[in-house]
Amino acid sequence: MRDRAGSPQPMENVIFLRSAALANYGSAYLRADQLCQIANECTTSKAAGARVLTHADDLRDSLVVLNKTFLIENGADAIATIRASGNVIASDFVDLPIARDICEVSDILVSSSLTQHDFLRTNYANKPTVHIPHHADLRISAAIDRNMAVNVGYFGAIYNGLYLEELTREGLCDVIPATTANDTQWMMKLPCYRCHYAVRAQQSFDGFKPFIKGAVAARIGAVILTTRDEETVRNLGDDYPFFVPPSLEAIRQKILMLREGARDEDWRTAMLAMANLRDHCSRERVSLAIADLVECAKAI
Repeated sequence: MRDRAGSPQPMENVIFLRSAALANYGSAYLRADQLCQIANECTTSKAAGARVLTHADDLRDSLVVLNKTFLIENGADAIATIRASGNVIASDFVDLPIARDICEVSDILVSSSLTQHDFLRTNYANKPTVHIPHHADLRISAAIDRNMAVNVGYFGAIYNGLYLEELTREGLCDVIPATTANDTQWMMKLPCYRCHYAVRAQQSFDGFKPFIKGAVAARIGAVILTTRDEETVRNLGDDYPFFVPPSLEAIRQKILMLREGARDEDWRTAMLAMANLRDHCSRERVSLAIADLVECAKAI
């Protein structure tokens, strides 16, 4: 923000604006409520006093971070109205398709995945883009016992997992549904699985997908079984040993190999990759990213 003489002004108000009706979405809780929590608890965020709101009435001279759920319910005209009150608008699409009209009325674009960050920087070079890594739910605290037998679990919405019916029928993968922000029962089962399954069924509504399942596995010290694509390679490295083609037979053979005993070298490579991922999406990194966002808004 700048005054009439063009001098940078302090950023006193940081608002995470989300939907009230969609508050139970994971994206509402993690990318609004918990980002606000990190902003307030970590001094490096430079955003102490941040708040979560579900309406923009009387908001002025604030950095307003528009959550995915707000964007679902509101279009460019509503955003332009908020911006006209002297607010700096930062739009966080998460996994929504990127909407050009919303980008055009935003001051800053927020990326939650590395491939999305590259896309926004390339296609909207006239807009500053700030990458805030998508962290794992802060309520997850348990760590796995790395000496237990290797077993595989899928955590998430059942419709997003590929071949889950076949794999569960064959006893190769357990399915633990996790769909809403207020459901934490699945977190209690995380320590029971040394490998998380993340072979995804593609959906017509998918935008750029942050590697959330990878962040969850990394947070508790598990490895992940997933497909090789640009985002997973960027997060895990090209030499990650537990990539698998999206075919049932290839997945079946990889799970059997993991259960019977993967090479020590492969486990070391995988665990190092997961540790690096844990660092990339840690609350400390997220806090510093919020600070970057605040500094960017101050310059506008």
